[in-house]
Amino acid sequence: MGAWGAGPFDNDDAADFVGDIGRLGEADRREALRAALTAAVAEEGYLDADIGSVAVAAAALVASGEYDLGELVEQALDRVLEDDSELAQLWAEHGDANPWPTEIARLRQAVSS
Repeated sequence: MGAWGAGPFDNDDAADFVGDIGRLGEADRREALRAALTAAVAEEGYLDADIGSVAVAAAALVASGEYDLGELVEQALDRVLEDDSELAQLWAEHGDANPWPTEIARLRQAVSS
């Protein structure tokens, strides 16, 4: 995972996802968002960073207000924060200076508002 920052689009997987769905029509874009969120929620066991990163990017797009997938977003964000999430493990290496959980909490707040 090439990461540049804690923001939802600040890694290669998220940037690729956003570029890919930007070329889709509205109905296909909504389905791609749903699929990305569902993939994270449905993953049993260890959640790889690429799946988690795409789910976080999808969550941010939903939080922008264009799509009504709030409950699924909350589930996906909860999933990326779990102990068996590669993203959570990678960001935990930053110790107390870890900005990532705050970013995830902000996204969750935006969706549940």
